[in-house]
Amino acid sequence: MVLVLGGYSGGTNGLLPGQGAHSNASSGGAQNGTNSGNLPSSSSSSSSSSPPHHLHPTQVPPASPFHHGTTLGAACGSTLGMTLDHNGPVLGHQTQLDTHGHHSAGVDGLGGVAHPSHHPNGGQPSQLPIDSHTLLDSHPEYKETAAQFLSMPVKVIGPVGLLYLKQREMVITLPHDKNVSIFGSDDFTICIVMVLRHTGSGAICLAHMDGTGMEEGIPAMLHKIQELSVGFPEGRITLSLVGGFSDPRNYSEELLAAILHAFHKQPVEVDLSLACVCSLNTTIRGGIHWPIIYGIGVIVKTGEIFPASFPDKGPDQELRNARLLTGGQQILDIYDCSLGLLRIGPFNYEPMRGVDLWLQQTDEFILRTLSTTPDVEPPHFVSQVRDTLRHVQLNPFPAVTIFPDNRPRYYRRDENGLWTRY
Repeated sequence: MVLVLGGYSGGTNGLLPGQGAHSNASSGGAQNGTNSGNLPSSSSSSSSSSPPHHLHPTQVPPASPFHHGTTLGAACGSTLGMTLDHNGPVLGHQTQLDTHGHHSAGVDGLGGVAHPSHHPNGGQPSQLPIDSHTLLDSHPEYKETAAQFLSMPVKVIGPVGLLYLKQREMVITLPHDKNVSIFGSDDFTICIVMVLRHTGSGAICLAHMDGTGMEEGIPAMLHKIQELSVGFPEGRITLSLVGGFSDPRNYSEELLAAILHAFHKQPVEVDLSLACVCSLNTTIRGGIHWPIIYGIGVIVKTGEIFPASFPDKGPDQELRNARLLTGGQQILDIYDCSLGLLRIGPFNYEPMRGVDLWLQQTDEFILRTLSTTPDVEPPHFVSQVRDTLRHVQLNPFPAVTIFPDNRPRYYRRDENGLWTRY
């Protein structure tokens, strides 16, 4: 795939060959960086050594910015084998990563090898930016579209017609879906939320990304959008990215590079139409960098994206948070648009030690220990963590009472537009 920067450049229909200013208005980055197996103590370290995604198992080295992302977070001196053309032979290019996961020789190593048929008019592929500053220097038009997006008011969205996503979740549907009118997600500080949309079919995907599960998740999203778009008029796949900020440890920059790299490896063109990320989503107050946007909503029928907050984050908020708290790694597709069913689980918790002891800690200790961005979290952060810990305490591993017979929980939209158990 070519990640087409700077707008539409003509060509394909987006299908694989053979196919037809509101930092407190919402929430921010809930449960970033939990050490799920380490018992809290008065000498525990703060969030400065935590990875950027919210809840991680103890086997992850504290200095590693991503769990098992093969594109970023690799140790100094490691190599990355890239397969950029899925329709042809595996390309033997090896990319050297520095300690930040960036290509030490510049952008050519990340985006310089791909099949000419994936590029407008044949020719050479566009270079892949290694960070937001390179992206903006090369394509200043993203500054304009980001400024327009940031000027929009934050809308407070109620639960009627809403399908709310948490971290490491995705949803996909078509515009004629009678059960869902708005996709939404918030609670992101260093995370990045992305919207994929096929301009022909209107098939739309929302995903809340933290660096985990992208190697499997991004191809799955593109495949499902292409699958839903068969038989519709030709169109392009567009990508919008919102979130992240200029955090002190550059976690958002590394996540942005990982997302761009993951898309660049796919065998279909995607137009990057909005990039309100990192430095473009940052304001400074009291000498501290803050995210401007903490949440977005997407109108399913039109694809319109807007800043949003969501007081109702259900259903099964604590259960879904518990998956993260105990180390869940996958990006889960939680919605079956053909049946109109929201699907939660099944999944089992990993064992978590010291839940009682965590619950005895002060709010300040929980904030400083379990967040990678404690200075910019919303007021509900600690209470949400405590609710999740209580849920894990009442439903310990292997949580067989939650998913009897290893069957998921299903929810269907009722006559009032709310999710109810099915």
